[in-house]
Amino acid sequence: MNKLYITTLFFLIIYSNVIGQTKCQKDRQDGFSEIFTVTEIMPTLKTPVDELENKLNNEISLKEYNVNEGQALYVTFIVNCKGEDFDYKILRFENELFANKFTECLKNFSDWTPGYQKEGPVDVQVNIKFEIKDNKIRLIYDDQKNKKELKKLEKLHKKK
Repeated sequence: MNKLYITTLFFLIIYSNVIGQTKCQKDRQDGFSEIFTVTEIMPTLKTPVDELENKLNNEISLKEYNVNEGQALYVTFIVNCKGEDFDYKILRFENELFANKFTECLKNFSDWTPGYQKEGPVDVQVNIKFEIKDNKIRLIYDDQKNKKELKKLEKLHKKK
């Protein structure tokens, strides 16, 4: 009886954590939530990029997971209208142990502001790329404009 009680309790705790972060938008007629991929204002990383990279590199040993120079990690996840991030997936990466550790650390170390569409916060699917460069995990920007924009947003968040 005690084993059944403990097992049930354990399941409920895990289940409550899984459903604790949910999609916010329920405005479609079919009752499903809409997840945007592009919004007027995309979700922004509150954690400074340098700090995020340092935390990832301090927590994850690339040698331990046998990760090679130049490998790329494509990460997709959802940032809901409250800025909560969840449903992390790593695409196109074969080392499952490393991918799991990386996902766990990225979720713990990053903090997000929600995306906005038509003056209201919405759920957004975020896609970012990391690469192993100089034996370090680095966040890769599509171009210099995006990097400059992210730095401006970081400065705004520091002022708040």
